[in-house]
Amino acid sequence: MTIATTLRRVRLALPVLVTALLCATGFGATAAAPSGPGLSIEAVSNRADLVSGGDVLVRVTPLAGIDLERAKLAVNGTPVPDFPNDRWNDQYLIKKSTGSGLVVSPLMPAPDGNGALALVEGLKDGKNILTVTFGGKTARLEVTNHPSSGPLFSGPQIQPWPCLAGATGTGCDRGSSYSWYYMPRGATAFKTYNPVSPPTDVATTTTSGGLTVPYVVRIETFNQDRSGVQIATLFDQDRGWTAWDTQPQWNKGVLVLQGAGCGTGYGEKPAGSPLNDRALGQGFVVVAVALLNNTINCNPIVQAEAALMAKEHVAETYGLFDLVFGMGSSGGAISQIADQNAYPGLYDGLILNHLFADSDASRMASYDCKAVYDYWSKAGTLPYSDAQKVAVIGMISGCNSHVQTTRYEVYNASTGTDCNIPAADKFNAATNPKGVRCTLQDYEVNEVGRRPDGYANERMDTVGVQYGLKAVKAGTITPAQFVEMNAAIGGHDINFARTEGRTVADRAGLKALYATGLENTATNLADTPIIETRVLATDFHQVFNAYIVRARVDRAQGGHHENYALWRSMAQSDPSFGQAFDVMVSWIKAIKADTRDVPRAQKVVDDRPAMAHDRCTLGDGKDQPQTACPRPLELARVLAGAPDTDDVGKCQLKPLNRADYGPGVTFTAEQWSSLQHTFPTGVCDYSKPMVDFGRTTPWLSYSGNGQARPLGPPPTSHAG
Repeated sequence: MTIATTLRRVRLALPVLVTALLCATGFGATAAAPSGPGLSIEAVSNRADLVSGGDVLVRVTPLAGIDLERAKLAVNGTPVPDFPNDRWNDQYLIKKSTGSGLVVSPLMPAPDGNGALALVEGLKDGKNILTVTFGGKTARLEVTNHPSSGPLFSGPQIQPWPCLAGATGTGCDRGSSYSWYYMPRGATAFKTYNPVSPPTDVATTTTSGGLTVPYVVRIETFNQDRSGVQIATLFDQDRGWTAWDTQPQWNKGVLVLQGAGCGTGYGEKPAGSPLNDRALGQGFVVVAVALLNNTINCNPIVQAEAALMAKEHVAETYGLFDLVFGMGSSGGAISQIADQNAYPGLYDGLILNHLFADSDASRMASYDCKAVYDYWSKAGTLPYSDAQKVAVIGMISGCNSHVQTTRYEVYNASTGTDCNIPAADKFNAATNPKGVRCTLQDYEVNEVGRRPDGYANERMDTVGVQYGLKAVKAGTITPAQFVEMNAAIGGHDINFARTEGRTVADRAGLKALYATGLENTATNLADTPIIETRVLATDFHQVFNAYIVRARVDRAQGGHHENYALWRSMAQSDPSFGQAFDVMVSWIKAIKADTRDVPRAQKVVDDRPAMAHDRCTLGDGKDQPQTACPRPLELARVLAGAPDTDDVGKCQLKPLNRADYGPGVTFTAEQWSSLQHTFPTGVCDYSKPMVDFGRTTPWLSYSGNGQARPLGPPPTSHAG
């Protein structure tokens, strides 16, 4: 089924579908959906149809009246052997060390008091049937297991994918290994810790739960989805840790770190460091995932999959958690907000810094700068003053940064960005036309589909874009400059070769651009508390990007953005912005404590802490009137007439009309003829939505080449 067909079929059912999915995405969290009367068995570490690595944590309810040692678990018809609960750890270690198939813990009372938990390991790939029987009743759950190397829902995996030394199999598998760190007394940086011969200068830390413990951290390192994961937590080496018997210093919170940039990486990568002092010192589990580093992997669908797999591992290894939120800057902010929009409920909240609306929004700005700069560099063209340049492209230093860092190359099939393919294996139109194409769209081909020539559908489009439109209407540039620039600016073909005509998107891929969430339409963010910190930037992190996101949220939510607090500083830093961490934790806890029978989106707004509102500072932490943080310089496409939403894709067109330029702009007959030649099919009509624009359909599963279907609600327990 294509994305277009999917949209037609789900449009009428979308509100119901979204509600069902949002209710089903709290896996790993302590709160479970109320079970019906009688015996039930539910997956709680992930959706039952998306578990991975052969493991799943299940909850059996009700607990009242059940003798846990008499309740019988079975997997695929095989009864779980009986042995006393207090001998389970010995049995587990023996089975794990010998690799002997199925390992199932006895039912253990859940720490949250809701039923009993059991950890099932050794599931076969594909469908599995789990049952629990007691008192003549049987509850049954269908569980679908996926390899630890993935995929779950992202579709056929990108190739080639070379593994690093030490990995096994084509999926770059790695079991868990452990390393230890500690915070020395009076220090601010972690040092390595030897648990056999502990150092004598270990500091203590007091968690958010008020427990004071040695500041010793264990990091678990392993692979999921073909790349690295690291999980750090305060750890007492003298006691065990299971999902039903957690160590007390854990505050039941999880922080997921995100990495910056936007790249099309091929091959296994290690995760970044999870040693975040602020979070670990309070007792949070901290997760770092290589595929959540936007420089390594700029595909939000694969990112969401990797995050879901890591959350499952936390739940199965460390226990059910009360809250999980993301934190990251630039590309690390993109990965949070885009993933959450495509897979709402993935996180309980987001802390964003230097945010772009999505990766294409960032790269389109770079592309526009490059296009205009190429025109300005042509010999014999009309000169522009700095003031005129600002009127066309916005912040000069920002555009300089975009061009100097060649961020637009993410659309270049032969180059890409952080495309770590050997040069001899990369696409070259002349010498290697069958080589690996390094473009962002080819990296996302499962979502956008292929053209007849096999290349992924293009999403960049400049047909009808009138660069410098606001400038000519304001009289800042002359009609002659406006006409010449738009006539000479040209475009690129699918291989990023220069063309005289404009860049043309492939219509077949446009609907998918929005439906999949590759463009963050913000249509599924109303249930998410968001705090963005935005300091002054003179490089490509222009402040106007915050206004783009805000405009998209307003459009999606009927004109309000009360779930999204923007903290702006007119300086390049502000010491008070670190408080976003604690404010977000308080916000999430307030939402979860709100038991009213109202939509979650209303709780997000009603339960905002005092500081969860828009702020403006001068860099000193003191709030100023919002007028002290004026509207920043716009980006090139907005200066060409686009609305603040600044969507990627193809604009709808309207005929050229002299009256549209206002009474102060007069074109000669020759100039008007040039405009007609430049825009033979018309100019952008930004009073209309982009071509094929639509809502993002949540929780899609991909089978390749633009084929997708909504996952729908997860499997649940039934009598059996």
